[in-house]
Amino acid sequence: MSAPGRITRWLARIELAEQVLLALLVGAMVVLAALQILLRNVWGRGISWTDPFLGSAMLWITLLGALAATGRRKHIAIDLVSNFVPAGARRVFQIITDLAAAVVCGFLAAAAVRYVGFQREMGDEAFAGIRQWVVLIILPAGFGLMSLRFFAQGIWACFVKPPAQGGAS
Repeated sequence: MSAPGRITRWLARIELAEQVLLALLVGAMVVLAALQILLRNVWGRGISWTDPFLGSAMLWITLLGALAATGRRKHIAIDLVSNFVPAGARRVFQIITDLAAAVVCGFLAAAAVRYVGFQREMGDEAFAGIRQWVVLIILPAGFGLMSLRFFAQGIWACFVKPPAQGGAS
């Protein structure tokens, strides 16, 4: 198999893993939230770690969703330039934007590494015996992977000719 074919298969596996993890987290959140509501309304008490878990799961879902959106180029973007410049210049601006986003996400990942290290030193518990730094590890991982995706997309755009626009309908 060729190198681009192996890369494409590898990226497809990563995308599938992201989707599975997102689905599991959302499913767990729905089940636990419903169970917590039922326990509180019927028996007047709930599971002590459910609320912190739900908050932590929301953080993970947010970053995993952003990572998935970045991989599919479905992320939020402010795009004023492409409406006013020719197609060739549009590509240059896209490359610049991708590389700038890679740098910003890289800085965020570096800051998150320091933050998670600080949380590890503190030794606080998030919920159910799980340390806070373990929950927060998604911050440097998510921003680091987004940085790599933006960088790869920017570099890829330098070497791959964009599809032709227009044509018969």
